Amino acid sequence: MKKTKLSVLLLGICLGTNVIAQDRPSESLSLINGVTTNNDLYNGTLTVGIPLYKIPVGNMELSSQISNTPTGFDPKSDESIFGMGWYGNLFGQITREVNKDFLLTNFFVNDPEVVGIIAGQELKDRETQDCIIQSQEFTSGSPTKKQILENPNSYVKADFKPDKFYFDFFGYKGYFVFDNKGVPMVFCENAKLQVLGPGSLASKCYSVTSPIPFDNININQIRIIDDKGNTFYFGGTFDALDVNYSQYRNTGTWYSSNLGARGYSTYSRAGYIVSWYLKEVKLANGETIVANYKTGNSSILSPFLQKTLVNPGDSFPTSFPSQADLTQANIDVTQSRELIAGSTDAIIDIQNFTKRAILQSVEVPGKEIKINYNYIKDINNLIHLNNINVNYFGKTENIVFNQLPLGGTNYRYFMESLLKNDQKYSFEYYKTDNLPNKYWNGVNGYGFWNGTQYSGIGSNKDYIDATLLKKITYPTKGYSIFNYENSDYSKISTISSAPPFTPQAIDYNPNPAYATTSRIASKIDFDGQNSYITNYTYKLANNASSGISGGKIKFSQVTENISNKGYTEYFFSDYITNPDVNSARNYNYTTNAYINHLQGRHYERGKLLKKKEYDSNNKLLKEYQYEYQGFLRPESELVDLALNNCTTCKISDENYYVYTEVNENHVQNGFSTRSYTMYIPVIPYLLKKEKVIDYLNDKQVSVETNTKYRESNIFWHPYPEEVQSTTSTGTSIKKYVYPYELKAGCPGLRGCSDDTTIVGGQFASYSTMVNSNIWTPVIEIVKNENNKYSLQENLFHTWPIVPKKIRASKLNADLDFTNYKISLDKTVDQVNYDVIDNRGNYIQTTDKLGIPTVTIYGYKQSLPILKITGLTYAQLMQTLGQPTSSTDYLNLSIVAKSNADIDTASEQSLVDELNTVRNNPSLKSYPITTYTYDPLIGVTSITPPSGVRENYIYDSAGRLQKIVDVNEQIVKEMKYNYKN
Repeated sequence: MKKTKLSVLLLGICLGTNVIAQDRPSESLSLINGVTTNNDLYNGTLTVGIPLYKIPVGNMELSSQISNTPTGFDPKSDESIFGMGWYGNLFGQITREVNKDFLLTNFFVNDPEVVGIIAGQELKDRETQDCIIQSQEFTSGSPTKKQILENPNSYVKADFKPDKFYFDFFGYKGYFVFDNKGVPMVFCENAKLQVLGPGSLASKCYSVTSPIPFDNININQIRIIDDKGNTFYFGGTFDALDVNYSQYRNTGTWYSSNLGARGYSTYSRAGYIVSWYLKEVKLANGETIVANYKTGNSSILSPFLQKTLVNPGDSFPTSFPSQADLTQANIDVTQSRELIAGSTDAIIDIQNFTKRAILQSVEVPGKEIKINYNYIKDINNLIHLNNINVNYFGKTENIVFNQLPLGGTNYRYFMESLLKNDQKYSFEYYKTDNLPNKYWNGVNGYGFWNGTQYSGIGSNKDYIDATLLKKITYPTKGYSIFNYENSDYSKISTISSAPPFTPQAIDYNPNPAYATTSRIASKIDFDGQNSYITNYTYKLANNASSGISGGKIKFSQVTENISNKGYTEYFFSDYITNPDVNSARNYNYTTNAYINHLQGRHYERGKLLKKKEYDSNNKLLKEYQYEYQGFLRPESELVDLALNNCTTCKISDENYYVYTEVNENHVQNGFSTRSYTMYIPVIPYLLKKEKVIDYLNDKQVSVETNTKYRESNIFWHPYPEEVQSTTSTGTSIKKYVYPYELKAGCPGLRGCSDDTTIVGGQFASYSTMVNSNIWTPVIEIVKNENNKYSLQENLFHTWPIVPKKIRASKLNADLDFTNYKISLDKTVDQVNYDVIDNRGNYIQTTDKLGIPTVTIYGYKQSLPILKITGLTYAQLMQTLGQPTSSTDYLNLSIVAKSNADIDTASEQSLVDELNTVRNNPSLKSYPITTYTYDPLIGVTSITPPSGVRENYIYDSAGRLQKIVDVNEQIVKEMKYNYKN
C-alpha cells in the first residue's frame, strides 16, 4: 500500500515512522516517478535512453525503449526485469496509489484492558471495501462538491481520499482520480483523454478480505479513449493484472492491571489490485493491437484470504502458496518485507506478495506484426527479460538483454550488455562487489542506502553512487562515462510555525549543507576520435547551492559546461516560485490548528523557466524565457456548478475533488470528533509564453510566442485556442476553432443537416467528432502582421474520422475572428481526399488544380508502394481490369507481392511486378513513382517517374548509410560519429 498509518494509543513505536512496504514491482514505482518528475537536471540527474523498436500502426506508433535515470540505490527494492536501474514500458500500464487502510492498522489498540485491531463492523467493512470507481458516502442527500468543501458535517459520513491512478502508454503520461461523485478527472498535458465508466451496472467494488472476483469486468478493466479516436483496454482478465496480497503482524507486550505484562500477536490480511496492463487497443481505422500475458490459475491464491483478521489468542489457518505451488499454477510473484522495531518490545512486520502480469507477446491481427518476450528466472524466482523478438513481414529483429548477478551473496541482476542484431551496447556500474540484504533497513532519510543495515540519515558518502550507471560503450565504440558527487542544499521546504502555517522555503545553515544522496557531477563523451567533458554545477547567482531539501533534493539552477564549447544555464520553477498551498478547512476542531496536509503543487515545479546559452568566452548567445498557466483562481471565487446555469464558469470550478478526513472513535462507530476538507485541483500546468532572444553582433533579435487556452469548464482541453507570434516586423495571430464550437447546428446524434454553402457547416462531422472525443481544429484563422485575415478549413469524413478536404479563403475574402463563416465562393480547395480505404489510407487525392493522384498501399496496407498522377482511382483500376471499390486494390498482384516481401528475392519479385504496372501501355502518359521497403528499417528503393531506381543501403544499426543507383554508383552517402 502507498502509505499505511499506525494509530496507537499506548505503543512504544514513534508515530512519525512510516509503516510502508513495497506492494508492487519496481517497474510500477518507476512509472509513478516518471509521471511526477518534470525535468532531469532539476533532480540532479540525467536519463540515458535506448530505443528498442518502432513500428507504425494506424495513427499510432508501437514502440518501446528502456532508460536509466541514476538517482540512488534503494536496497529494499527488487531490480526490474531489465536489470538494476533500467526501466521500460513494454506496452502500457495503469498503476495506482492506494490510500485506504486495507490492513486496518489504524484500528490497532494497546489499552490496559484490550489489545488488537478493534473497530465496529461498519468501520471495518468500509475500510476493507475497494471501489475502483470511487465516490463519497454521505449521511443524507447528494451534496455538491462545493457544499462538501464548505460544510462537510452536514453531509459527510466518511473520509474521502481517492486513489491516484498513474498511466503510461503510447506516449501518454499522467494520472486520473475520481471526484466525490465518482466522475473521472484526467491530468495529462499532451492529450484530452477520457476514462470510460463501467459497461454494466454490476458491482464496481469488492472486499479485500475475500477472494477477488477477477471475472467482474467493472473492477478488472479500465478503458481510456484518446483524442484521435483510439480506445485502450487495460486489464480485463487475471493475467493482465498485478495483484497484491499483504499481511500485517504486530507483536509485543501489553499491560493489564489485572494480569500484568502479557505478550500478544495481532494479524491482518488483504488482497487488492494494484496495476492494470494494456491488453488491447482498438484503433480509429479499425485495426487492433492485442497483448497476451502469461496465464495462471488464480484460485491458488484464494485460501490466503480464508481468514483475514486475527487478534491475540488465534492464528491464521492458511499461508501464502509455496513456490512449488505457484510454479504449478503458472504464477510469478515478487515479495517484500518491512520490519519496524519500536522503543519497547513492539515489532511491526509487513509482508507483501505481488502476483505479476508477465507480457508474452504483442501482435496486430491481420498484419504480420508480432513481438515476443522471453524471460529467465533466477534462483530467487525473480524474472528477468532475456530477449525480445520483433517479427514484421517475415523479418525478425532479435534484442538480447545480457544480465549478470553482481553484488556477492546478496546479488542483484545488472544488464551487462544489450544486443540489437549485431549492435552491442555495454554497461558498467559503480560499487557492485558487496551489496546488502534486501531485508535490511539501512536507508537514509532520502530512501537510499547508507552503507549499513540500520535506518538513519547516515554520514558515509562512499555509497552515494552504489549500483549507479558508470559507463556505456556504444556500437560505434564511442562511450559515455558518468561521474557523481554528493548533493548539497542551502534551503529547506517547511511550514511556518504560526497560523496560517504557510509552506515556505527557508535558508538553512550551514550553507551549503551536504546530504548523502547523489547528483550528476560530470559526463565524458568519446565519439571515437575526440572526448568531450561536460561538467554540472548547482549554484545560484550568489554562489549559494541551488538545492532545496524537502523529502528529495531539487535544484533551482543548473549550469552545464562543455569543455571548450561554452555553457548553458538552466533555471527551474521550484518550492520558492511554486510552493504548496495550505488550504485545509477545519470543522469541529480547534481554530487555527496545524494540519499536516497540503495542496501539493509538485506538478508545477521543475518546469524550465529560463535557459541561457554562452560561448567559451562567456558571451551570451541566446536566451529562452518561459511562462506557464495553471488555470486556478482563488477558492473564494469558486462557483457551485450544480446550482448555477453557468456560462462563465472555469475549469477550476469543475476539475477538482474535495479531500475529506473525518476522525472517529475507532473503538466504536461513534460520531466524528473533528474533520477537515481541502480543495484539490486536477488541472495541467501548460506553457503559455515562450520568448527567444538572439544576441547577434551586440543586437537583440527576439521572437515571442503567447498561447491562450480555453478556461471554460465546458469542453475544456489542453490545446491552444489562440497563438500570437511577435517579431520585429509585427504580431501575427492564429485562432483555432474546434468542433465543439460549431456543433450547435447538430444538437443531437441524428438528423443533422449540413450547410454546404458556408465555411463551418459540416455539422454531422462536428457532432461525431465531439461524441468520439476527437479534438482536431476544423478551422484555422490567421491575422498577419499587416492585419490581413485568411483561413483554412479542414473537412472530415464522418467515419473513419480522417480529413476529407482542405480549403482556404481567397485573397479578397472579407472575414475576421468572429465572422469567418464565409460563403464557399470565397474559398478555394487546396486538396481533396476523395477516396479512403477501410484503414483510413488516402487512395485518391486531388490538388487545387484538379489533378488527381492515386496511391496504392502494400505491406498489409501500411506503406505506399505506388503513386500515379493524372488519373482517378476508378480509371486506374479499370485500366488494370479490376473492380473499383476502395478495397479492391488489395487484390492487385503488386499488393500481394508486397505482402510476401521478406528477403532480397521476394523484393525483386515485387520490383518486377511494379515495373509491369509502370510499363503498361495505357499508363505510359502518367507519372508513376514506386517504392519497396524493409518495414523494420525503412524504404529500400524508390523509382521515380524517370524510371531510374535508387536503392537505400543501411548499416547494421539500421541507419541510412548511402543511396546508390542501379549501377551501384553512390548518389548520397552519410557518415556517423557519436556525440552526447
